[in-house]
Formats: sequence, structure tokens, C-alpha cells
Amino acid sequence: MSEPILVYGRPYCPGVPGVLRLLDEAGVAYDYVNIRQDFEAAARLRQITGGYESVPTLVFPDGRTLIEPGRAALRRALQEADPGGDRPDAPAAAARPALRRPIYWLLALIALVLVVAFLIAIQ
Repeated sequence: MSEPILVYGRPYCPGVPGVLRLLDEAGVAYDYVNIRQDFEAAARLRQITGGYESVPTLVFPDGRTLIEPGRAALRRALQEADPGGDRPDAPAAAARPALRRPIYWLLALIALVLVVAFLIAIQ
């Protein structure tokens, strides 16, 4: 993609940082527009989303839009926009950093203990 993707967002929206991070990881150029500071952009966003201020909303150079995309939908859209480019990270690769966090292993251990306790209790 030669032209940047337009990303509409606002502060404190939980979905915006993940989208920006994925775009950065994929090496995709984008322009971020804070709709709380740019009221004309907020009006354009409402036109795109049918009257809502749904963020993040991405507008691709070819005119396609993604409204509040998940990681998988954004990866697919990036692949479609640049089929000859590098493939964005696979779902398994995206999950690996999360699995390194100790909290997930602790939660898995607690779930295992609860299952074992349940199986013992029903015997």
C-alpha cells in the first residue's frame, strides 16, 4: 500500500491501541485522527458509520472501511489490500506473547484444580 490507512479513534477506547499496534507490527502506514480533537473528522466518521462514533474505524486507500475490527478481520483486510506483501502474523503467533504472561498459567492451574476437585466430589 502506498497511501496510508486513515484510522479514526478517541482517547481511552480499548480497541484503538490493539489496532495501532497491529498496524505498526505489520509495517503499514496510517494516519491517526482523534475525533475528540477534530470535529470535522468526527462528522465524517458518523457519515461512514451510519450516525455512530464507532472507533476504531479504518478507511483504506481504496475506500473500503472496517468498523471496530477484530485482529483476524484486520489481518485479512491488510492481506487483501497488499496481497504481494508479507503476511501479517498468524493467529498462533499473535497468541504466543499472551501465553508468556504468568496470569494465564495461574488461571489454567486453578481451572485444573477445580476440575479435579469436581471429579473427586462426584465419585
